[in-house]
Amino acid sequence: MVDVQELNRQIRMALETGDVILGANKTIRALKMGEPKLVIISMDCPEDIREDVEYYAELAEIPVFVYPGTSIELGDACGRPHVVATMAVLDDGESNLLNIVEQAREEGVEVQG
Repeated sequence: MVDVQELNRQIRMALETGDVILGANKTIRALKMGEPKLVIISMDCPEDIREDVEYYAELAEIPVFVYPGTSIELGDACGRPHVVATMAVLDDGESNLLNIVEQAREEGVEVQG
């Protein structure tokens, strides 16, 4: 089971020390270029955006992690006063985010790619 508090800390650290893109349009654009190491989408991400993200992520063989919360909660985890439905991690910086997602995959949590 993913520890949501630890996940939130690692997301915040990746934003502060790494290279992270927020927002569906920018995430999809980065996916088309094959740039991200990981994409995170909220549980309530709109279906059309989710389908596009999953499609381009599959083409580029980039894992997609479903954040265990709403886009409001993901926005809060990012320290933003607005919703965040998708985010692309280009570089996780000093965070342990990629390892946490890999561990979640091994535990059977929804991670595609």
